[in-house]
Amino acid sequence: MIPSWWINARAQQACAGRGDCGPDECCVRPMLAANAYCIKYSDEGHSCDPSAMLVDMENEVYFDHCPCFSHLTCVNFRYNSRCVNPDTLSLLTGHRFAPVPNPVQIGDPIPVPKQTQGM
Repeated sequence: MIPSWWINARAQQACAGRGDCGPDECCVRPMLAANAYCIKYSDEGHSCDPSAMLVDMENEVYFDHCPCFSHLTCVNFRYNSRCVNPDTLSLLTGHRFAPVPNPVQIGDPIPVPKQTQGM
């Protein structure tokens, strides 16, 4: 069995740090890999890990995966974590959530509000 990160990483540019990657990418050293690669930040609705770790703080090299884009926060739902826009959470809960490195514990997935047409 081949890990999915290996298939994705082999198609990506190798990097020594954040400066080697595009604006929508971070530099990641996948588990068991000798090199780091430019991989896209996690986008809204995508799975995430609230404990994204830097293995090289000076060069901003993450271990195993990229965090969410900076305008999103990783929210821990009951069985998984997803990148969520804090403004969407505030509309649904009535509380303003700022992007934080730790997950927000929520019992069940929150439904996405429907868009209203023409007012």
